[in-house]
Amino acid sequence: MYSIIKLDKMEDGIKNCLLAYAEQGVRPKEVIKTLLVQEARRLGFVLTPSSKLPQPRKGKHPETKNPTV
Repeated sequence: MYSIIKLDKMEDGIKNCLLAYAEQGVRPKEVIKTLLVQEARRLGFVLTPSSKLPQPRKGKHPETKNPTV
């Protein structure tokens, strides 16, 4: 999935923030993710990145979807 950042629809504060980080070489996508996580923490929420979520275990005997009779 590709997301397009539309600067014309953003407030001046966030534009300035993104531009300041861009001057340091940080990608806008990473800045936005970091800001969302920080704001969520400030509000008392905990966001877990999908890479840190537990993955389901694979069984030794995979189930067959179409058993032959």
